[in-house]
Amino acid sequence: MMERMETLMKSSFDHSYFDSDAARTAFQTALLDWYDRQGRDLPWRYKGGEKPDPYRVWLSEVMLQQTTIATVKDYFERFTAKWPSLKAFTTADEDEVLALWSGLGYYSRARNLYKAGQILKDDYDYQFPESLEGLKSLPGIGDYTAAAICAIAFNKQASVMDGNIERVLSRLFQIEDKLPKAKRIFKDYADYISADPLGRHGDFAQAMMDLGATICTPKQPKCLLCPVREFCVAGPKGNAEAYPKKEAKKKKPKRYAKAIVIFNETDNAVLMRKRPTSGLLANLYEVPTTPWLDAKKDLKGQGYGRDELNRLDVKKGVGAVKHSFTHFDFFIDVFSYSGMLALSDDEIWVPLNRFEDFGIPTLMKKIIYHALKSDEA
Repeated sequence: MMERMETLMKSSFDHSYFDSDAARTAFQTALLDWYDRQGRDLPWRYKGGEKPDPYRVWLSEVMLQQTTIATVKDYFERFTAKWPSLKAFTTADEDEVLALWSGLGYYSRARNLYKAGQILKDDYDYQFPESLEGLKSLPGIGDYTAAAICAIAFNKQASVMDGNIERVLSRLFQIEDKLPKAKRIFKDYADYISADPLGRHGDFAQAMMDLGATICTPKQPKCLLCPVREFCVAGPKGNAEAYPKKEAKKKKPKRYAKAIVIFNETDNAVLMRKRPTSGLLANLYEVPTTPWLDAKKDLKGQGYGRDELNRLDVKKGVGAVKHSFTHFDFFIDVFSYSGMLALSDDEIWVPLNRFEDFGIPTLMKKIIYHALKSDEA
């Protein structure tokens, strides 16, 4: 490890500020002093010597995967109000978890959260494993989340790496290697800078996150206010915004489908069905939708899954909806129909005022509201 770090240092950055353990300790001290004064107050955060609750740390870190703090706050508070402890959470069923998660996106996180809760109940007697390996054995916990829980919940040595920390490291050491291919190199820098941070592993990880979120921002970083400016290579040179270096983004592919929104005006409800138990949006509710295809021309002749739906007298569409997933952009032609309809075994009428009781993803809400708005026009 040390040999690799020395090679990286010689080839990648001016390491004069970090030529000794004492210099690294000085950096850690300056950062932690700033964190004690300026660290963010967050619903899941523990400061001032409080002992963290691993359940709340786990829940927050899973929610924060690919989601902003501003979005997560309300969901975290709703979850912990309904299920204030791990033991309480394990009494929920998957549909309840998906319903309360509705709108937060990346629903596999919610399904894995539920599965991990059941494993913690059945195999661990409601106790979280404290090792990286033990945490990574749980559904939905990868390298980053395991390191964050290990450091924050148990104050153990672990190199936490999120986008904020990557940005701080890239500027601090002026790393020329490009992300995402260089993640292994960034991990080595993270291991180096976080080694034995005065016994405050959780605080150090959160201080690095806060530094990236509030000072070392993607655009217009506040370098003059940075508590560790004297240790930084890129900042004093005035070229912090040039880092991190990133590979050119590939153009997103497109996918296409048709969806039909069927209104039961008597009950003010919409016909919905559950999606399959695997794949994107698994186990969530959808309006009847055709297969999702790579070419729009292939939609011709595609049906909604059963003959009764395909035979509905729908003369024209009510427009189109676009929705962006991580790996593709989705374009849906929306159709609308009003009337009663016999339901199949996997279909239900969902009242418009009870969407929050069901696991209805943002995409489906977008389709339904588009159809409603078009009918009112």
